[in-house]
Amino acid sequence: MKTILLGWDLGHGFNYVVQLRQIADALAAAGHRPVLALRSLESVGRLLADRSYPVLQAPWLIGRLSPQAQGWWPTSFADLMAVNGFGSEDHLLSMQRGWRDLIDLVRPDLVVGRYAPVLMSAAYGRIPSVLFGSPYAIPPADGATFPEFRRDVPAYADQGRMLETARRVHARYGAPRPERLTDLYRGDRRVVLGLPEFDPYRHVRNEPCAGMFETAPPLPDGPGEGVHAYLSGSDPETWRLVEALIAAGLPTRVFVRDTVPALLDAIDTSPLERLAQPPPVFAACAGARLVVHHGGPNTAYAALVSGRPQLLFPRVLDQWLTACAMAGHGDAAVVDDDESVESIATRIRALASDPVSQAAAQASAASMRERGLHGAWRAVVAACEALL
Repeated sequence: MKTILLGWDLGHGFNYVVQLRQIADALAAAGHRPVLALRSLESVGRLLADRSYPVLQAPWLIGRLSPQAQGWWPTSFADLMAVNGFGSEDHLLSMQRGWRDLIDLVRPDLVVGRYAPVLMSAAYGRIPSVLFGSPYAIPPADGATFPEFRRDVPAYADQGRMLETARRVHARYGAPRPERLTDLYRGDRRVVLGLPEFDPYRHVRNEPCAGMFETAPPLPDGPGEGVHAYLSGSDPETWRLVEALIAAGLPTRVFVRDTVPALLDAIDTSPLERLAQPPPVFAACAGARLVVHHGGPNTAYAALVSGRPQLLFPRVLDQWLTACAMAGHGDAAVVDDDESVESIATRIRALASDPVSQAAAQASAASMRERGLHGAWRAVVAACEALL
């Protein structure tokens, strides 16, 4: 029996836990001992209550921006690393200490990282590692530096300075020092989830995209009914989208996470059906005629493989990248920042009833299945078994 530490550094949402749970279940079924170290324990009671393996709080990473970084948007994964630990020696030293001590306590034979650059850095040169995640979270690492996915704004990070920072921190712990910054986030094995056409690095990536993490269920028999909406937050944009869903007048089931009571009350006093818990994503998408969400990859792929049109309202950069790629490929429509409630409601009604959009979504679902771009969790498990 081997011990495997599965860790998560960055990002928000319960799907990180769902994916790590599936890998842990497979490894436990093979006779190994998984230990989960999670950024957030908020959904553990619901998602891991019946699992016997240990679940720990991962070192809590709070981003640090320089005072000059007004209106910050990352231009590469290096920018995200610079903000989250790698931008200053004291920040990285503290965060690596947390992960290194946790590794010393667990004593794993293998580390599995999901959006976990500090964990991967702490494991570098010490323990074999597997890295998996979305194309946005797994940038190409075959060069000396991380490539940029946008060039319209100056880069925040100085990758040469970041390398020197990491080398000094590793030296203080007596750990192997990386020759290149990308060494720290390459892993011994890596599995890039998602579709190649939606990869923000698709023009420079030399490794394959393995497809959707989950195994696709059978295609739905019918076209579905109404709208499934998965939203988050309480900013004016989310309020506007809820108002548009109400104005559209279609049967709508909506789940909103990380929001405020006032928005929930507004939904409860409307014709919309509010879900207290996030529904199984495939069943929710398969049962609808239209899926409305912010552009998270899990919901996007579930809607794609179910053959459902999507209306996307991205709020953060990785959602924007997914939304723009999907819209350019003809698989979704994107809400404009200044679009009115009436206009959004009109688009909801049109997408839910347009036979051309429905047919295009069905064609994309068929293509995704024919290419075998789903069930990538098996590739993650295979990578773990190869190293074990």
